[in-house]
Amino acid sequence: MDFYLNRHTGAGEILFDVFDTAGTLLYTVEGEWGSFGGKLYLRDSSGTECAKITCVGIHGLCKYSVHIEEKECLRVTQNMASEHSIRLSKTEWSLRGDLLTRCFDVVDGEEQVRMTHAPCWTARGDSYGIQVERPEDVPVCLSLSVIVDSAALCGPGCVVPAN
Repeated sequence: MDFYLNRHTGAGEILFDVFDTAGTLLYTVEGEWGSFGGKLYLRDSSGTECAKITCVGIHGLCKYSVHIEEKECLRVTQNMASEHSIRLSKTEWSLRGDLLTRCFDVVDGEEQVRMTHAPCWTARGDSYGIQVERPEDVPVCLSLSVIVDSAALCGPGCVVPAN
């Protein structure tokens, strides 16, 4: 399944939009942030929550948890002072590639590619092309993409909605 992730630049709580290759809006990511963390919500086009991402920490040092149907399925630790700035846990998945340029893929414990992510240009401008290999992985893969893109932009403080 192919998707395009766009940073939402309009006012309001929507932070990212996710489109299919035909340009149909499939998901939005909304956020709530405080001084030491916040929550993001991946919602489908009908507004149903598909994933919740919680974040605790400050710029450069954060822990994210991805919950699908109230169950934590992925934990992401961001430590910009570390050689491996983003680390995954609660899963057998790992990241390979260049997180700074956001050109990476996700592989499982058997080195099978589960997702690829790379910058691209669409009619909506700068985007990130995301290919998810298995439909059941879509919510967690899109959540991971949002986390990596938010962290690469400059941490959770950058995804505060414009009001």
